[in-house]
Amino acid sequence: MEEKAVTDGVSSAAPPDDDPSLIDQATLDIVNTLGDRSKVSYPVRTPATSQQLRPDQPGRAEQNTYEWFSRNERAGRPQALGPVKKGEPLPFLDSQ
Repeated sequence: MEEKAVTDGVSSAAPPDDDPSLIDQATLDIVNTLGDRSKVSYPVRTPATSQQLRPDQPGRAEQNTYEWFSRNERAGRPQALGPVKKGEPLPFLDSQ
């Protein structure tokens, strides 16, 4: 009897994929922008310092990945990614 009270009114069927109650439209627009490769202007990688990106030191950007973050924390105006906006290119960080 208790079990019936707990399950009354609860459907075991999965909601349809196009159920609008699963995500609001503004959030769906942002998620779609994040997944749109045409909105990516630069290679996606861990932030790196200018020294780590020097062509005479290939692979250095993947070493000591904390360097960019350490410099960013000490910077007078630390960088942070801006908000993602529907249909616009994705934000990026500058090398330091």
